[in-house]
Amino acid sequence: TFMVSDLFQALDSSQPFDLIISNPPYLSDESYQQVSKEVSVWEDKHALVAPRYGMGLYERIVAKAPDFLLPSDNDRVPQLVFEIGKDQDGIEEIIKNGGFKAVMVYHDLGGLRR
Repeated sequence: TFMVSDLFQALDSSQPFDLIISNPPYLSDESYQQVSKEVSVWEDKHALVAPRYGMGLYERIVAKAPDFLLPSDNDRVPQLVFEIGKDQDGIEEIIKNGGFKAVMVYHDLGGLRR
């Protein structure tokens, strides 16, 4: 079953999930000033810019995700998957501080952390 929700608004914590995937806005206001004109004209600024230097939505998701994930056992491993921007150097620490143990960051074809 797939669910779409604005953060956790449409979800019920009594029906937890195996996996949460999110591509939240992650640009800081400063980074937004540097995006190409094509991006700034085409995309809504609210879809790109997040509070707290682009980290605010990650913090909110990590804090609430354990309430919506199945507990870990031999058969199920809860997972939280994000796309991150090149400026999210502190994301690993946010995730670890949220109680998640295994944190991995992958690089895209251009070598950028995603």
